[in-house]
Amino acid sequence: MAQDVIQFQDEVNNRIRYFQNQYVILDSDLAHFFHVETKVLNQAAQRNSKRFPTEFRFQISESDFNSLKSQIVTSKGGNRKLPWAYTEHGIAMMATLLRNDIAIAMSIEIIKAFFTMRRIQTNYSSLIARIELLEEFKTESSAIL
Repeated sequence: MAQDVIQFQDEVNNRIRYFQNQYVILDSDLAHFFHVETKVLNQAAQRNSKRFPTEFRFQISESDFNSLKSQIVTSKGGNRKLPWAYTEHGIAMMATLLRNDIAIAMSIEIIKAFFTMRRIQTNYSSLIARIELLEEFKTESSAIL
């Protein structure tokens, strides 16, 4: 059981991407986690567009998609449309729309992964700031000597 949770968290972490200065999961990956077709997921968002402002869901740009092509596996026919990117808030909103136990459980785990990623980023930023401070101190010390 614990091994399954760890494997799922690893899978989620591998599917979180960074676009427009925020972490997101692409529509096809989110559909995979929620056990629905990508088309069904996006139709639910379209029908409830007032629940999905651009801070929750946005379509990635052509250039972002081109950079992803080598990283993602597309269907035999290829992607006909640019994928949608769902933020943490968009994922939570989608879980309320789909209203199935799988979507609810998966959204909780996905949000935990987003939280962990933010915490790691914060710690990493703090570490970088400390290194820069040490480098600055080292440079100032060298100039004095």
